[in-house]
Amino acid sequence: MNSETRSWEYPRTYSKPIIRTYTHRGIDLEKKEIWIDFVVHGDEGPASAWAANSKPGDALGVMMKRGKKELYSPAEH
Repeated sequence: MNSETRSWEYPRTYSKPIIRTYTHRGIDLEKKEIWIDFVVHGDEGPASAWAANSKPGDALGVMMKRGKKELYSPAEH
């Protein structure tokens, strides 16, 4: 995060990490925990390989997307 603009700075292409999109299953703000389900399709892909070989305490970066997107269209009822 840029402390002057108070906004996230995205890495340049040459240092950009591998990014995969997942939906979290739950968050406990008091315990500072988040639950994410991974589906392992072998170990060929970066996300599958990480999930299959991860251990409790391994680091995983979490970032929100830029902007907002409605999950559901407005409805009258």
